[in-house]
Amino acid sequence: MSVHSASAMDTTPSRAPRYVQPEVGGDAYLLSQDLPGPRIRLDKLSAKLRTKFGPGTYKIYLIHDVYSIKVPARLSLTEIAECFW
Repeated sequence: MSVHSASAMDTTPSRAPRYVQPEVGGDAYLLSQDLPGPRIRLDKLSAKLRTKFGPGTYKIYLIHDVYSIKVPARLSLTEIAECFW
């Protein structure tokens, strides 16, 4: 498992982006969204999140070929598509 920032994580793999209720605790205001890992370029995803939310405001995990991100707001399908290979 690759972790780009330390925090609790959602380990439920999914092939399509999905919404998960915000967690209770330190990341109470972050939403979980799962993205299909094999289709996502990590450099593009990181750049997109940094541009949209600012440095240090998001977390990225890779779990079983699925990028699980913790973000202040969901990425749109267009924004996700911009991160594809």
